Amino acid sequence: MSPVVGFAAVCIMTRRTWLLVHSGCLDQIRAAEAEVMAVAWLVPYEVQTLLPQ
Repeated sequence: MSPVVGFAAVCIMTRRTWLLVHSGCLDQIRAAEAEVMAVAWLVPYEVQTLLPQ
C-alpha cells in the first residue's frame, strides 16, 4: 500500500469517527432539549416567570 493511499484511509476513518461522535452528542442535546420542554409543560407559567433566568 502506498503512503498516499494509507493516509487517505486514515483521513476517511478519522472523519467517520468524528461524525459518529458528534452525531451522538447532537442526539444527546436533542434528547435533553425535549426533556426540558416536557418538564416546562408540567410547570405552570406563573411559576416559570417567578424563577430567575
